[in-house]
Amino acid sequence: MGNEIPNNLHFLNEEIRKLQEGAPSVPFDGSGAASYDRPMTDLTRQQVTDLLAASEAKAGERMANFQLDIKSGFADLRTEFSEVRSEFAHIRTEMANNRAESSKQNQDSLKWIIGAIFAMLSIAVALIGAMINYNKGEKPAAAPPAPIVIYAQPAATAAQPTAAAQAKP
Repeated sequence: MGNEIPNNLHFLNEEIRKLQEGAPSVPFDGSGAASYDRPMTDLTRQQVTDLLAASEAKAGERMANFQLDIKSGFADLRTEFSEVRSEFAHIRTEMANNRAESSKQNQDSLKWIIGAIFAMLSIAVALIGAMINYNKGEKPAAAPPAPIVIYAQPAATAAQPTAAAQAKP
């Protein structure tokens, strides 16, 4: 290890300084180098034990506070999620209502389209029928047929012999 101090020992030393103000630093001498060759006394061990107990108590308190913060945070998340769920339920209801309205509008539109097609076909048939009737009724007047004339037969004269009389001789 040489003269370097491991990070965890440095951290522990800083925690000990924070917990017990004015106490001399145990693992360091004034130069900042570790003095591992100096033996610990019982008093110093007792101080370290007390400091470690205080540090554990402080860490336990921090852990308890952390657990309370986590629990309250999860409770807040649960309430927010329940609000989000209720908003999603409201959105689902609105979507279902919109689908029903859309379906009704589609049916109404289909009725109007079929009605318009029927009306256009009716008008087309009426116009075609009117055109046919217009062409039939407006023919030019034909010349009246020639009158049948019946003539009276001329009366037979006595001077003319009939064909039967000429055949008798």
